[in-house]
Amino acid sequence: MLCMLHWSRAYDERYDAVDIEGIVAHDLVHRAVNGCLLDEVDCGEFWREVKVIAKEIATTRCAKCTPRQKFIIKTYSVATKKKYPEVWKQLRYMYKNS
Repeated sequence: MLCMLHWSRAYDERYDAVDIEGIVAHDLVHRAVNGCLLDEVDCGEFWREVKVIAKEIATTRCAKCTPRQKFIIKTYSVATKKKYPEVWKQLRYMYKNS
């Protein structure tokens, strides 16, 4: 029963399919995702949905994430901090303080 309760509260598994390695490996794509998350450019439907849960992910340290989603968040975070530190600061402020 506990296992069922945990999974019912997890984020949709379709978020597991994000090709995070491809995103962070290509600057143009990485910048587009950053711009979307910062409300600087239009996002597709998928990323608009990600933005809806982004604050909860940031404030709960991905408590409802699957292991794959945690890997995606960690990979994105590390790459963004390293390659775009100013963007990372903006994202942290935006999603932790809004």
